[in-house]
Amino acid sequence: MSVIESKKSSISVSLDSKESKAALLNCLEKNPSSVSSSNFSVCRICHANNVPGENLISPCRCKGSLAYVHLSCLETWINESFRLTCELCGYRYRSIQTRRYTVCESLKIWLLHPRNKVHMQADVVIALLLTLVTIGLATVCFIGMEYFIIEGNQAGVSKKWIKASIYMFLALVLAGYVSSMYLLFKNQFVPWYNWWKATVDVRLAQTSSNTRQNIEFVT
Repeated sequence: MSVIESKKSSISVSLDSKESKAALLNCLEKNPSSVSSSNFSVCRICHANNVPGENLISPCRCKGSLAYVHLSCLETWINESFRLTCELCGYRYRSIQTRRYTVCESLKIWLLHPRNKVHMQADVVIALLLTLVTIGLATVCFIGMEYFIIEGNQAGVSKKWIKASIYMFLALVLAGYVSSMYLLFKNQFVPWYNWWKATVDVRLAQTSSNTRQNIEFVT
């Protein structure tokens, strides 16, 4: 197995564990001979130190054998776990975040997802039914207004009050229609927007070229 494959495997194990903090501590503490010396430090994520072209850094307040990590390992862990702080010392990192998708790309991916497609189709059907019902009620009110006026006059109700009642009913129908359409739109827009906002590529902003980096996340 190559060094890169070994790193990916180790990162996956760390991310999938429900007790990643305890596992990380136990894994390194079980091998004190390999990490007790600062001359032979290992990455606390992939547990390797001899990765070509990449040095170990100390990006947070962790001390001793837990202080060192490869920059690529840490960035992979952050992007996959969505944690913006060190899980051991709670230190917040400084990052540069870029959108993974444009608006059009994210909409295409979102709408092509089977679950989202089903929800969209259901909301479209509901919107069409509400539109037809609203149009039908408005048509009945306008076409039947003269009939209602005649019947109202026979019952002793003035034309003014009949028209006011019909217009008030139409206003309530339109208000209900607009509110329902807004809720349907919100039901589709908010989940997509939150997902699009969260899908970012995170890169740590290094503020020093020394071995021990002073890196912090900005919210």
